[in-house]
This record gives sequence, structure tokens and C-alpha cells, in this order.
Amino acid sequence: MPRKPLLGVLEIVTQSTAPPDVTGVVIVIDAGARIVYASGVPVPLTRLEFDLLLHLYRNAGRVCHRAVLLDRVWGMARTSTHRSRTLDVHIRKLRAKLGAELPLITTVRGVGYRFDGAALVRMKGDS
Repeated sequence: MPRKPLLGVLEIVTQSTAPPDVTGVVIVIDAGARIVYASGVPVPLTRLEFDLLLHLYRNAGRVCHRAVLLDRVWGMARTSTHRSRTLDVHIRKLRAKLGAELPLITTVRGVGYRFDGAALVRMKGDS
């Protein structure tokens, strides 16, 4: 069960950050500032989690193969990455931080991952 933030902390966070006003969107990615907002609240992502989300978002609807993700996001050589669990762990953490109930990232068994949440996500600056 998720913990509810203290009201005072939530007020400070919402006052100190100005999330983009995008109607009907749950997640907003600000690539320039490297910040992700979920329901208007900044989500603390690591550098790799942010890069992974950005790569998946930019390839929405297409299957991103494990080896390609590990190469593009981690810079790992494709020959040594087939059995790495690093990607799976980062996907799991990313899903948890963005809201496990949102159908954003789909596992394509034996191949990789596909970003299916394009309708719920907007890049800051996109119309």
C-alpha cells in the first residue's frame, strides 16, 4: 500500500516546482531539466531510469530489444548483455515509481520492452 505524503511536504513540493499544465496527461517528461512529473508531482528518477524512460517514450509503440536498450542506455556491448538482469531491475523500479497500475511499459517476452503509454505521457513543449 503506498504511503501518503505529508500535506505540508506536498504543498512545498508543488509550490517549488511548476509542472507543465497538460490536461488529461498523467506523466510529463521535461527532457531539458531531466525531470518527470506524475500527476503534477516530481518523480525522483536515477540518471539511468530517466534515460531508459526517455528512450522507450521516443520509441513508443515499437518493441525495444533488450540488447539495443542495454547498448543505448548503458553503453554495454551487445555480445555481453543477453543475460543481464540489470534491464529487468530498472524496468521494475521505473514501473513502481511511475505507478504500477498504469499500463506504460509492456514486457515482450524473450525480446524486450514496448512503451504503450503514449496517451498518458507528454514531453514538455509538445502540443
